[in-house]
Amino acid sequence: MKYGPAPPGARGFFLGDQLGGIGWLVDLPNGSQAKYYVNLPKEFVESSLLPHNPPSIHLMNKIQNASVESLAEYYVGYIESMVLSAVKEFRVTS
Repeated sequence: MKYGPAPPGARGFFLGDQLGGIGWLVDLPNGSQAKYYVNLPKEFVESSLLPHNPPSIHLMNKIQNASVESLAEYYVGYIESMVLSAVKEFRVTS
């Protein structure tokens, strides 16, 4: 198996438990279960979000990095700019 050899009594493999761990769920001789944690190579567990059909232009500039993180920064910056502009225009105080 690509996750490495299963330990004796392995029932299944888990990814991201409440501790963020990865490993095998193992049946013990007394009938209880235990987790046997393992370290996997980065290519098995690393992920990223790539939006489907992301925008390519922001404020008339070509977007170089269309990752979710970058797009979120553009979005938050744009909203922040709009709020600051409204505060200035309407003299709203916080």
